Amino acid sequence: MKKVYFYGDKRLKAATELIQGIRIIKFFALEDHFIYHLLEKRERELKEWKKTIFWNSLTMFTFNAVPFWTSVIVMIVYTLLGNQLTADVAFTALIYFNLLTSSLILLPRVIMTLFLCKISYNRIK
Repeated sequence: MKKVYFYGDKRLKAATELIQGIRIIKFFALEDHFIYHLLEKRERELKEWKKTIFWNSLTMFTFNAVPFWTSVIVMIVYTLLGNQLTADVAFTALIYFNLLTSSLILLPRVIMTLFLCKISYNRIK
């Protein structure tokens, strides 16, 4: 995620320089050169965004799938240990797993927010 903002900042800086020096660029007919460099920076930023979106999707899928599979595995192990799985035991266990699920779903968002705060702090600093 840090690279996404790094390349985004570079692209924004190049675009700002392009707009500020548009008279000189037009005078010397350097539009193609500057546009090429600006598009190159944009491609690097998009590449990092694609990687970030992929990893975020994988993380969200994992955090959403883990509680389900954990509850299934716990129920199987419970019965394999020789205990009888009754409705009251199963529903009580599912209630506890649902409580864990709600907090696990928020964990990736909290981590991402902390990371974005660190990036913002470094920009201000």
